[in-house]
Amino acid sequence: DLGLSFPFPTLNQSVASGEKIILGIRPEHIQLTVNQYSPGTIPVAINFIDDLGPEKIIHTHSRCGRAKFMVRVPSEQRVDYDNLAIELLFSKANLFQEQTGRRIGGWDKC
Repeated sequence: DLGLSFPFPTLNQSVASGEKIILGIRPEHIQLTVNQYSPGTIPVAINFIDDLGPEKIIHTHSRCGRAKFMVRVPSEQRVDYDNLAIELLFSKANLFQEQTGRRIGGWDKC
């Protein structure tokens, strides 16, 4: 539980009660923020940073759960290790069936 509320997604098919689904979002569609207590943000801790030259991939995990996120930022962007949070761009997120990996919906209509 990330303690996050978000708009209901558009689904391409029905989902059975208790069926596990995966939220998929690309690293460039996640934004870093230092305001951990703002609505819509997820406080995270850094696992490690891949420095790829012109950009960095920051590997994080949520402080209140076991969700993992990768965030892509320009290499010159400073990172506040103590007060880090992320915001997801839900218009770019998708939902997938865990069992099949098939896309079942997303927020592309938001």
